[in-house]
Amino acid sequence: MTLASLAHLQIRQLLLRSLILVCLGVTSGCSPFFVMRAGYEESRILLGKKPITKVIEKTANQKTKAKLELVQQARSFAAALGLKPRGSFTEYYDIQRDVLVWVLSATPKFSFEPYTWWFPIVGSMPYRGYFSKTAGINAAKVLAAKNYDTFLRSSAAFSTLGWFDDPLLSTTLAADEVALVDTVIHEIVHNTIWVKDNVFFNETMANVIGGLGAYEFFKARGDLVNAAIAEKRIAREKKFSEFIQTTKTQLITLFQENIAARDQELRKQEILEAAVRNWDEIHILVMGEKLKNPLVLNNAAIIAYEIYLKDYQKFHDYVTARKSQNTTYDLAQFIAELEKLARLADSEQVDPYSLLNAKLNP
Repeated sequence: MTLASLAHLQIRQLLLRSLILVCLGVTSGCSPFFVMRAGYEESRILLGKKPITKVIEKTANQKTKAKLELVQQARSFAAALGLKPRGSFTEYYDIQRDVLVWVLSATPKFSFEPYTWWFPIVGSMPYRGYFSKTAGINAAKVLAAKNYDTFLRSSAAFSTLGWFDDPLLSTTLAADEVALVDTVIHEIVHNTIWVKDNVFFNETMANVIGGLGAYEFFKARGDLVNAAIAEKRIAREKKFSEFIQTTKTQLITLFQENIAARDQELRKQEILEAAVRNWDEIHILVMGEKLKNPLVLNNAAIIAYEIYLKDYQKFHDYVTARKSQNTTYDLAQFIAELEKLARLADSEQVDPYSLLNAKLNP
């Protein structure tokens, strides 16, 4: 077999695997155009990635070199916690654009039932990714015309849940040191623990572990400045989780009232505008600075934020409860217990949050 034909075969194999794993189709299956684009994008990354060790050797930019080395160290730290990096974050790929993927969420205007798409392997998910902002905007317009609230956000990283060795992407490397370490640990959590059809649990769990992991990582290195930043960001996430839940509860109460749709829409906007002003004040108190970008808030945005924050505090309460029983309890033990909980949730087909609640309230 010639080198050219071998390369062609490798590309075909990668495409086939990519189509199975990353196509984000409609509920009845994967749309052919998106499947081909997803396969192309994933294969382009997998074929174009380079070992981080070689990139470090060749780069003359000391800041880039330091951040690449930080990724290697964060990866080793994640492994020491009992997470399974496999081959993830051992290679680097420059996607040559500022945003990896645009992620669309949608809900009806007067409820929080998320619009879902079906994904191979992972099941039903309350969002879909687009490889161009224009495609995401057009998809949002279609749903808006059907009376859905929509929310389109950018994403700098992703996980293939261990099916591929996910490389470090240039979009991820652009983050500050704390966010970079947080993201590496977060994505490696997905390699290790994933409960099918429970994206809220999976993402919130990874968010919690990523934040705690970043804090412990910098603390262990004696980098008290970045450890303090990581701790402050955890505090912000706790406040934002509470804020989102409070706003959602206010809107649910409104949606249950028997009033005209027009009046309901007006009162909804009043609640959202007041909530945005409130969050601006909370953010300044917690972070000591104003928001860099204004908060976007509607039903779809609330669900999109909640994906990463559902019962966020409960995970921290779990750690606090364990530490009160055992002062040597650490993040590695927490991860091991969550991994067992996730396996049980999958095998028994039960809500992982119900298992977490049972452990909190024996």
